[in-house]
Amino acid sequence: MRTFFGTNEESGSYDIKYYLEQGGEIPQVGFTSDVNYPVVNSEKVIIYFDAVKHFRRKSSPIIVKYIRGGIAVNIVPDYCEAKLQIEDMNLKEEIIKKFRQFIQEKGYKIKIKKKDKFLILKSKGIAAHAMEPEKGQNAIMQLISFLDTLNLGSTDVVDYIHWLTENIGMENNGYSLGINCKDENGSLTLNLGMIDLDKNKGMVRINPRYPYSFKGSDILAKVKVKAQTANIRIENVMGSPALFFPLNHPLIKTLIRVFEEQTGQRAKPLAIGGGTYAKVMPNIVAFGPQFPGKPVVEHQPNEYIEIKDLILDTKIYAHAICELSREDWNL
Repeated sequence: MRTFFGTNEESGSYDIKYYLEQGGEIPQVGFTSDVNYPVVNSEKVIIYFDAVKHFRRKSSPIIVKYIRGGIAVNIVPDYCEAKLQIEDMNLKEEIIKKFRQFIQEKGYKIKIKKKDKFLILKSKGIAAHAMEPEKGQNAIMQLISFLDTLNLGSTDVVDYIHWLTENIGMENNGYSLGINCKDENGSLTLNLGMIDLDKNKGMVRINPRYPYSFKGSDILAKVKVKAQTANIRIENVMGSPALFFPLNHPLIKTLIRVFEEQTGQRAKPLAIGGGTYAKVMPNIVAFGPQFPGKPVVEHQPNEYIEIKDLILDTKIYAHAICELSREDWNL
């Protein structure tokens, strides 16, 4: 038996990749305590890409000095800030009036502050893991959707903001982008996690996650067709493949049995949108530590685990290790 303590799962799992590149021993079977019980037999494909536009047409009575938000592509952004330069005081007051109407209608948590010839907007959302973006509130797209209501003139910035609003908006399923899809292991989810825009260029980082029966090349082709309508380039495409173990796989059946014996609960394997160490270490699956029905607290302020759950985790893992050690795993 061997235990690994990883520290890079949220940033590419390069620790395990390095271990394997150096000739590290591959386990016959195993598990990673990365996510939920009872056991995960299917993990969606995860891809990341940047949607980039260089700005050439810049003349406008309202100049967008910057828009910045998000800290990671795999987290629903809970903060975004924009700075607008407006020389005309009457126009500035019109924007503030429009802003108040917008907030009243939408209920978004956005604040506006006057500072000399500038307006500074601060948008607050709710952070969540990108595998479940519906549990969050995207602060970036709240702000973008307001900016799209303004008469910013005929500029490349306007085109970019409008493209984001029309093709992504507050959706988390990729419908307007034309990439929504679904199979027995779940539906595509989409998170726009980061934005960095100034007077010269706009960049957003986007993270779709989709079931293993679909092709990434097909999804990216559809995105590129949409992007071309606004002269937006899709760059820096990265990702991780799907993971799938059949329901009757001995590893899945053994871990399900251990979970049922230790908890007294009937169980069936899960399909998730997250990515775990199981995607890079062969012959392992994600197994716990979060119990069914418990609140999701990862990627939230003040993450925690209850002591009684930690004790039960220990019992489950100890029995799982014993059971896996008994078997002959020449699969």
